[in-house]
Amino acid sequence: MTPFLRQVAEKCYKNYASGISDCTFVFQSRRAAKFFQKYIGEAAGVTLFSPNLITVGDFIRQESDLLVADRLFLLLKIYDIYKAILKTDESFDEFAYWGEMLLGDFDDADKYLVNVKELFSNLKDLKEIENHFDYLDEKQKEAILTFWGHWKGEKQGEKNFISVWEHLYDIYRTLNDELRKENLAYEGMVYREVAERMKKGETLFANYNKIIFVGLNALTECEYEIYSHLKNTHDVDFYWDYASPDTTDPSNRASQFRDRNILKFPTKLRLDDEPCEIKHVHIIEMSSTVGQAKHIGEILEGMDMKAVSNQLSTAVVLPDEELLLPLLHSIPREISNVNITMGYPLSKTPLNSLIENLFSLHLNQRPNKGFYFRDAITILSHQYISELSSQASFLLNKIYKENIIYIDRFETDDELIKTIFASAGASASDFIDYLLGILALLRPDTSKATEHEKMKREFIYHYYITLKRLKDLLRNTEMSKKTLLRFVRQFISSVSVPFEGEPLKGLQIMGVLETRNLDFDTLIIPCMNEGIFPKINAGNSYVPYNLRYGFGMPTGEHIDSVYAYHFYRLIFRARNIYFLYNSSAEGLQTGEESRYIMQLRYSKNSNIIIDSVRITCEISKSGKENITVGKSDDVMQEMSKFLSGERKLSASSICTYIACPLKFYLQNIKMMGDTDEVKEELDAAQFGNVFHDTMQELYRPMIDKEVTADFINRLLIEKDLKTIDRTILESFKKKMKIQSPNFQPEGQPLIALHIVKQFVKGMLNYDKMHTPFVYRASEQKFDDMLIPLSDSARQVHIKGFIDRVDEKDGKTRIIDYKTGKCKMGSGSKLEMADIPSLFDKEADLQKKEIFQILLYSLYYNQYKHTPPENIVPKILFVQDLQKYDAQETNCTNILVQDGRNKEKLLFSNECCNEFRKELVACLDEMFSPEKPFEQTMTEKHCSGCNFKNICERKTFEY
Repeated sequence: MTPFLRQVAEKCYKNYASGISDCTFVFQSRRAAKFFQKYIGEAAGVTLFSPNLITVGDFIRQESDLLVADRLFLLLKIYDIYKAILKTDESFDEFAYWGEMLLGDFDDADKYLVNVKELFSNLKDLKEIENHFDYLDEKQKEAILTFWGHWKGEKQGEKNFISVWEHLYDIYRTLNDELRKENLAYEGMVYREVAERMKKGETLFANYNKIIFVGLNALTECEYEIYSHLKNTHDVDFYWDYASPDTTDPSNRASQFRDRNILKFPTKLRLDDEPCEIKHVHIIEMSSTVGQAKHIGEILEGMDMKAVSNQLSTAVVLPDEELLLPLLHSIPREISNVNITMGYPLSKTPLNSLIENLFSLHLNQRPNKGFYFRDAITILSHQYISELSSQASFLLNKIYKENIIYIDRFETDDELIKTIFASAGASASDFIDYLLGILALLRPDTSKATEHEKMKREFIYHYYITLKRLKDLLRNTEMSKKTLLRFVRQFISSVSVPFEGEPLKGLQIMGVLETRNLDFDTLIIPCMNEGIFPKINAGNSYVPYNLRYGFGMPTGEHIDSVYAYHFYRLIFRARNIYFLYNSSAEGLQTGEESRYIMQLRYSKNSNIIIDSVRITCEISKSGKENITVGKSDDVMQEMSKFLSGERKLSASSICTYIACPLKFYLQNIKMMGDTDEVKEELDAAQFGNVFHDTMQELYRPMIDKEVTADFINRLLIEKDLKTIDRTILESFKKKMKIQSPNFQPEGQPLIALHIVKQFVKGMLNYDKMHTPFVYRASEQKFDDMLIPLSDSARQVHIKGFIDRVDEKDGKTRIIDYKTGKCKMGSGSKLEMADIPSLFDKEADLQKKEIFQILLYSLYYNQYKHTPPENIVPKILFVQDLQKYDAQETNCTNILVQDGRNKEKLLFSNECCNEFRKELVACLDEMFSPEKPFEQTMTEKHCSGCNFKNICERKTFEY
């Protein structure tokens, strides 16, 4: 079918020929004007002067001397007036939401020529409605009576509403007066002024000869007034796009404005009727919003992409503008011409997140300390910074490696980094200058013409001019950075970045309102969910529904009618239409398809062919199929490093293999460990390390000496507790990589160090009960342990750290400190069934602590030549030691459970040999080329595993 604008262009050129250059055509949007200009040129076929093409807003505004002020200026102006009249100290942050609504209400009231004084009157005597509102019809009067009748029995909240309501006319009048003094206005003021001047008989629009209005629909009362007077003073014509049967059906909201428009402003040159063509409607149900963007790319790939690039036949309409960025990443590269004409919320851009992070960087800055590391990491990791700064990655690694908590400054030549981490000044104006300086450095290379760079330039440009405008408005206003942040957030939330390209060829991407008057052969419309298209009418107005209806202001039904018209007019001339919607219920989204889809499903229109498809992503996971990694040559080459001594196994890595061979592979062969992390508080591992280091330092003077009760008492007396405090603090600083000599812990670290101190005192008191003993070693490191495999040709290199070794009563005690909780009773950490149970891969609870201490005992037997019967393996759960007397307890001894009996484990020759035998069998399996690395089938072993989210049940080999 012929596009509506082409029909109008051809009809007008046929009738006016070269005289068309003297005509003025008025449209709803600039985009429609561009399309019309193209069609006029094609209809003429020769070069001619273009007619005057203008939008409705520009057409009306140019007849007024008032300039439309920007939104933030108006919001600040009405805020000052509101505070002065109501004598309130309400903050701007609290007022902004209501201020936006009041501006919207005032704009509507003016555009619909409402008597604002009567609207905002406190009508306590309901009879006044009959006396003063005789220009309203009965339904409108009834609506007003119903509303005010509700307020007879006023409660406190209702009284508050009325008290504010009574001042709204004063606010409206004062706002209008102050704006006029500055020759400024909001759009409704301009419309009203022009309409009232024409109503008084003033001649306006004198520079126009023939005026033709094209494709209008929902007219305001000001427009009706202006166009009615123009009919009497000018040569005026109107072209209405009501060709779709849905826009003429009285039962369809899309037809709400048709009868009044055609009756009041009839068309002089009737457009030719065209037969309705068959249209194919594809309804696609998906379970993901972003997935819709991906599927649009697949739809486009199935088309003639060369034609899509060069013709003006295909459009993607986005009811939800947030889908724009995912969509741009999904468009096939073969489509070379893509035109975006829509607004994208500046608050949803990556740039806005960076600005928010910069605010956080300075709001969280500590005096005499510097910037907080979390804020610094967030900024250095941001895509805008990492793309431009060659130093960002280096500085991130520096923070992680040196565990920097507060950053005073970075030693770098990078101008962007230096600017970010410089002082931002004390005032709001200084901070805006700081942000503007960063935005200037972020501007991308103009020689790059990628869509990504173009969009980035648009985001930066609009943020820059927004902040510049904000600075001008706040020039004489003192406020904190926190208040400034609220201002920026509030203002940015209402700013959209308009993308306007060359719209006359290629794939068109637009919002719903940008489709006005335009027609395409192929339409793709995602987000066809109820509440998105059409949008839920939130009713953001201080004027309640009944009063809006009573005074002829637009209501929710009005907005629904506007969107219904846009929808049915848009799809009327299309031949292929794709509707996509998200069927999954997420947050406020119910997963319900749009009412428009439902209406099409039940339409009696025989020209519509509908097919529906549901696209699902089948996600299944078998709990039975195990992941296995075969030991290829590359894997065995990496394993051979443990045989050559290039690398060494630890007790922990062997326990990892027993619990899950696959985890051992990922962690020790593929080297997939934990990500770097800056630690500002003591985690469990660091807590234990501080305790270990403290005990090592306290006992360092006693190595190979006898420890007596007197020695320990000297450490525990009050004045020498300072030694313990100092030792703990130095250990903490070393573990946390703190360089400052004046550092003093506070918050969680202070509490944690106090607990470490209590543990140290408890350990010393426990040791005192077991004095005298000879202290042999602290944190004894070994890396020379060799375990021959059963073939005797290969030996595995093993390393370890023994927390403490001492001697008492002729026995060598191998001691392992544990700062965690000791669980008593069945299944506790200190109980085991037998030696083979330590190597059982299917056991629910791995006895890692017992395995470790027995491995260290084996080392002492093998390399220190200590007879097994003279070795006493002990695990000391420090936080429980204070509960027991000098007698040996379950909390320090390893128990072997035999039926109902529990006996203390003795590291006898038999025990030593059995442990060695089981260890060799485990290592034989580990180094066997035929035995793959398998995923554990015991799901309890997966608890806390870093790899549990990426494991799948399938076989693969590297």
